[in-house]
Amino acid sequence: MPINKPDRVEELKKLIKSGQKDGVYVFFGEEEYLKQHYYEMLKKSVTANSDDDFAEITFDALDFEIDVFLDEVQNISFGASDKFIVLRNLDTDVMSEGDRKALFSALDESFQGICILFYYDNMFLADGEYDKIKRRKKMIDTLSKHGFAVEFKRLSVNVLVNWITKGFASQGMSVTYDVAKYLLSVCGADMFNLKNEITKIALYAKGEEITKETLDRLITRSLERNVFSIAEDVVCGRISSALKTVDTCRSVKEQPTVLISIIGNTFRELLIVSAAKDKRLSQADTLKALNLSPARSWLIKDYERLCSKRTLSFFVKANLELAQCEQLLKGSGCDKWQAIELALIKINGLK
Repeated sequence: MPINKPDRVEELKKLIKSGQKDGVYVFFGEEEYLKQHYYEMLKKSVTANSDDDFAEITFDALDFEIDVFLDEVQNISFGASDKFIVLRNLDTDVMSEGDRKALFSALDESFQGICILFYYDNMFLADGEYDKIKRRKKMIDTLSKHGFAVEFKRLSVNVLVNWITKGFASQGMSVTYDVAKYLLSVCGADMFNLKNEITKIALYAKGEEITKETLDRLITRSLERNVFSIAEDVVCGRISSALKTVDTCRSVKEQPTVLISIIGNTFRELLIVSAAKDKRLSQADTLKALNLSPARSWLIKDYERLCSKRTLSFFVKANLELAQCEQLLKGSGCDKWQAIELALIKINGLK
């Protein structure tokens, strides 16, 4: 289910369809589904007419050797099949100065019959300390000067909802905009996960109308949605329901440290919205302060609704309680699930 997105991704799509495949490409960004989709498109374009089992050559950070790479790039015989060379999560900054210069020099040569793709998983680029993340961003900026770089960003709510409706249509089913949006809000914006849910729903609900009730019966809720349900129940004083959702997270083997971190982040965002409400900021200014990704912008209305039920002081105290719980879970010797439950019970009792 490809996306028609009028930006750099659309330019890439046109390049591939035009048959222009030689050269250097750099794929990075949060949206792994689209990244994988266009990797497959590019690979098919390069290797379509090849009977060579070695038309695709992949290097990763552990097995990359500059001499082997240069040999693959520079020694292509007349009449040989096109080559698709993939360098996955290659950190050019840890290479020696000589190897790095040799790499960039090779990238600036004219290519015929060779496509080189630098493919970066978002986990590789976004994981680690701030300085490491900042350094890798500069690395991507440098690589972008040597090839056609495409950042695969999270898509907006409207684009994702349209993609969901098209996904159901491809299965011979139809859903309303509201139902598609509900699926997005419950499952989250991960397109791999959404595609799997669409396939599952289409399989089990063949012939019946797709409603919110159908989704509640069939879909697997995302961790983010479970966390929002926990926050909503705590804010609204429904502690039993919140603890039941915590137990659900435990039963599906979520990590308690990850759960408390996301709960903490949700309450930090609620604190920002509550403070904005206290200062009478506009929704546009509140969104700017939150710095939500386009795929999470739907949360603003729910956040505003929850913040109308509690005071700014409540959210300040809740954040302090959650910060203490996060710190406790980083240590050892405590029942981590019980610590989360106790923290939520304390927050539920705050005024």
